[in-house]
Amino acid sequence: EDLFSFLLSVPLQKLTNHEMYATYQNSSSSKHDMNHDLGITGVAFNSQLTWQARGQIEDKSKNQKATFLNASWRGTYGEIGANYSHNEINRDIGMNVSGGVIAHSSGITFGQSISDTAALVEAKGVSGAKVLGLPGVRTDFRGYTISSYLTPYMNNFISIDPTTLPINTDIRQTDIQVVPTEGAIVKAVYKTSVGTNALIRITRTNGKPLALGTVLSLKNNDGVIQSTSIVGEDGQAYVSGLSGVQKLIASWGNKPSDTCTVFYSLPDKNKGQISFLNGVCK
Repeated sequence: EDLFSFLLSVPLQKLTNHEMYATYQNSSSSKHDMNHDLGITGVAFNSQLTWQARGQIEDKSKNQKATFLNASWRGTYGEIGANYSHNEINRDIGMNVSGGVIAHSSGITFGQSISDTAALVEAKGVSGAKVLGLPGVRTDFRGYTISSYLTPYMNNFISIDPTTLPINTDIRQTDIQVVPTEGAIVKAVYKTSVGTNALIRITRTNGKPLALGTVLSLKNNDGVIQSTSIVGEDGQAYVSGLSGVQKLIASWGNKPSDTCTVFYSLPDKNKGQISFLNGVCK
């Protein structure tokens, strides 16, 4: 028996603005049996959603038909899929759910399926931030997620997309490098600032702006530095993580007198990513 098969795939991105393909496959044999398979496959929502619809006509002489539908979604807490098939004899409906869970000192984190070597990503207080790599990997409501498929004994870069950070949150670095051993789950910890992000113009009590290059340190009530920034021209500086209970300390030398405390007031409502403030250093 001789077999012959023909496959045609047509991209539809230009027509739909989404990643989508139409396919047609024809197979026949020397016994004059002929099968047709027509389908369409698509990817959407930054590759989080994949779906496929197919129709088959098998054995032209008997005109047997079959229909197949399936879809899957990859999200922060795992993956879910559904499928449907129908022919002249059977009708099947199925669903599957998969994911991974890591128990650690700060609680329990759910995510997509965990590979042999993976990382627990920690960005405290930053929810919904996208971790580059697999589709749908974002930090959960506490700022944790799972990044899988790392290469053991090699440098692996775990990156957060800064454009996906929520309002009034910031991270000091977008990339963290880890070198895991085989079968290990390593921790990738991001230093975060949660609070108002502001461009603040700081003056002394005499009305003159702070000097160019002055170092600003944001400290919490325990005196721990949360973030630092440098004063630019006209006493302006970008500071992240501001709140009403933290201190902003300016220093420009080694003497005890080469420092002052910045007093500022935050707006009742922050309508944008950045607030514009004025402060006085006393």
